[in-house]
Amino acid sequence: MKLRKESSWQYWPYWLGKMYLRKGDEKHTRGAQTHLNKKLIKDGTYERSGHLFTLKNRVVCRDCNSGWMSEVENETKPLLLNMIGGKEIEITYDDIQKIAFWIALKIVTAEFANKDENLRVTPQIERRAMMDERKIPPLEGRQRNAQAISFIIGPIFIYVMHVRLLDFFPEKHFKFGTMIKIWPSKNGFVKWPPRKALKKYETNVIAFMAQDFNESDAAKHKIEMPE
Repeated sequence: MKLRKESSWQYWPYWLGKMYLRKGDEKHTRGAQTHLNKKLIKDGTYERSGHLFTLKNRVVCRDCNSGWMSEVENETKPLLLNMIGGKEIEITYDDIQKIAFWIALKIVTAEFANKDENLRVTPQIERRAMMDERKIPPLEGRQRNAQAISFIIGPIFIYVMHVRLLDFFPEKHFKFGTMIKIWPSKNGFVKWPPRKALKKYETNVIAFMAQDFNESDAAKHKIEMPE
């Protein structure tokens, strides 16, 4: 067994943080809220000083930080720079996979920013596959769980819905407007920027639609876990 020292991992790369103007009194909110049957049972959110781009987590080892994770950042950087800059490009299938993996890496590492293990969705075997095989965690899985995450980087609105329920297809329950699905993707390429951009109110609707669905009468909540 080999012990490895944890490294202070810059959640957002330095080059991305340099692209945005900052103010002296910036703050961000961290943590999570727990709901059961539409009722808030635990509020673990708290406010921290500093811009969100300064966020650091001690959740990865030094070898991973300077090794394969750094490679992922370097591979994705030119693609994101072109997209943020509004450059007209055709994003190939291979590049789509790189962007999708970069997004998955951000989400999985963010799970471990909170010490509450109950909030972690991705098991170790799938994290190992990300490192060894550059494989995005699958949609299927024994554990019943779901997460919906959205964030904005410049003109790019990213929305991830990960639902591990048999026979549950998000497209049957939600409307995603003009958003481009990149994983699982059947597209050979994607033209950027898209012809029609989402309006601000549309991004808000999409960002909160999973929560709205969870609080609606259409949602059925089960406390017990399947055997």
